[in-house]
This record gives sequence, C-alpha cells and structure tokens, in this order.
Amino acid sequence: MEYRWQRRQAEVENPGHKVCTNCKTLKPHDRFSKSTYQYERRTNKKKWAKRDGLVSWCKSCYRKNSKEHPTYPSRYIKRPEWVKPLHSVTKKRHAEWQATKYRLHKSGEIDAIGEHQEWQCPYCKTDIQNEYHIDHIYPIKHGGVDEVWNLQLTCETCNLKKNAKLPWLFATESVDANTKNL
Repeated sequence: MEYRWQRRQAEVENPGHKVCTNCKTLKPHDRFSKSTYQYERRTNKKKWAKRDGLVSWCKSCYRKNSKEHPTYPSRYIKRPEWVKPLHSVTKKRHAEWQATKYRLHKSGEIDAIGEHQEWQCPYCKTDIQNEYHIDHIYPIKHGGVDEVWNLQLTCETCNLKKNAKLPWLFATESVDANTKNL
C-alpha cells in the first residue's frame, strides 16, 4: 500500500483498522496512540490532528524509532570539552571590554579639569563649582574615547541638550538659539 488512496481504500473496507504510514501494514485502532489536540490557525479552536484522532505511525514503529533516535532534553546532552573553556574566555574578554568602555575617573582628574575651565560651563559660562556633569567632548557614539583629554565639565542643561552631538554642531545650535532671542 504505497499510495495514499490505497491506504484510504483499505481503511474504508476494514472499519476499525488503519494503515501505518511507516511499516505500511493494516492494524486495528488499538495499536495506534491517540493524537494530541492542535489549534486551528483561523478559528483558534481545538481540533484533532488527524481525521480519526489517531497518530499516523503504530505504537511498535514509534518504539523502534525512539530506540534508534533517542531525544533527550538539552540539559542531559554532554557538551564537548572545548565548549566550556571557550565560553569562559569569551566571558572574561567581555568583562574586560565592559571595564574599559566606561572607566571611572579619579576625583583629582575631575578637579584638574574644573580648575582648567575655571569652574565654568564651556557653552553657557555659568558657574558649575557645586553641580556639574562630566561630558565627553567627542561623544563615544561618534568614536570618542573615555580618556581625561576627551572630558569637560558642563552644566546639567547644556549636557542634556548636547546629548551625543559633536561639539561644533552643538555650539552653532546654541549660538543660533541665542541670536533668535535677541
């Protein structure tokens, strides 16, 4: 019974029997497991997976197949020996990269920047001795680095307005805004 119509014809002629699609033999319904429910996509209602509510392979074919091709959850599969060291190396590299991406600056370095700027915001010239934001002159987003020579102290409003803009673009925007107010 190679073709589907032959299997269907055998099932119609022998009620209570079904043809296994694996071993191609006609067997009674009790030799097949019940099929699980499936949801229909359009109506989202439960319906049987097959017309007769049975799976297409008989129980003995399922048993043979499961012995030949066991399926274990991934937690039971042993990983090769090279996977763990590689994973730990990449984890370590990632941690090193994160540490160098944004490094913490010493208070002496920040004080030196503030004294060099005379504790004034470079954009609006307000006093920032009590409250200031540490700003990257060339933003990290545009290839700037997190080094002392790329830092400046700004007031909160200027830093939030500047965001990740390049310094000359922000300076021209702030000049244009000041001339409109005059």
